[in-house]
Amino acid sequence: MKRISLFVLFGLIMTLLVSCKPQLSSDTFEVKTIFNDNHQFIYEKKENEVTSEISYTLTVDGDFATIDTATDFEDGEYRSKSTFNRMTLKPASAYKGNSYALHPEKNWDIYATYNQFLDMEAVSEGKTEEMSLALPSSYLDNEAIIFTLAAIEQQEDLVINVAVIDAGEVVPYKITWLGEADVEVPYGTLSCFRIQMEYTGPVLGPKPILDLWYTNDENRYLVKYSNSKMELLLKEIN
Repeated sequence: MKRISLFVLFGLIMTLLVSCKPQLSSDTFEVKTIFNDNHQFIYEKKENEVTSEISYTLTVDGDFATIDTATDFEDGEYRSKSTFNRMTLKPASAYKGNSYALHPEKNWDIYATYNQFLDMEAVSEGKTEEMSLALPSSYLDNEAIIFTLAAIEQQEDLVINVAVIDAGEVVPYKITWLGEADVEVPYGTLSCFRIQMEYTGPVLGPKPILDLWYTNDENRYLVKYSNSKMELLLKEIN
C-alpha cells in the first residue's frame, strides 16, 4: 500500500464520506470473570461461499488474558493478537498483520499498546509509521471483541467504544441482548444467549450489524458469530 498509512486508510475514507466524527460513549458496564483457563477454540469459517477452519487460542497469565489467531489464506497468512485485563476487559496491547509467501513486499504489520493513549505502529514496504490516539474512559479492543463481549453483564441501552487498530479509530457500538435459543453448530446443539452489535456512528448505507451467540452457562464460550460477509461456527474446544 503506497503513500497511505495502513491504519488511517479507513479513517481517511470515512472522513471523505461524512463530515462528523462518531459520538463516543461514556457508558460503563459490569464484567463477569470468565477467562480463567487456557483453551483453543476451533471454528468452521464460511466466507464468500468458501468453508475453511480457523482457531483462536486463549492464554491466561495472572490478571491478563490473550486471544490470538493465525490462519492461512490463498496468498499467505493472517495473524491477530490481543491482550487484556481479564477482570476489567481493559486492553493492554494488540497486533494485526498479513504476510505473503510469494510477495513479501506486500507484508504489513500493526502493533498497538494501550496506555494514556493508544499508540500504534504500522510497518509496510520497509517503512514505519506511528500514530497516537486519545482514548475514552471505557473501551474494548477489536481484535478480541468477539470473545470479550461475552463477559459483559446484560444492561439496557449500552453503547461501548471499540478501538480498531487497522482503522486508527475508536468507534461506538450499541449492544443489545436478544434472549436465549438452542443453536446447532458442528460442536453440537447448545443453549445460547444472543448479543447483537450495531454501529452507531455516521456511515453511508446500512449500518454494520454483528450477531454473536454464547453458551448460556458460566463459561460463555463463543458458539456462533455472523456478519454480512462471514460466519463462524464452533467446531471444537481443547
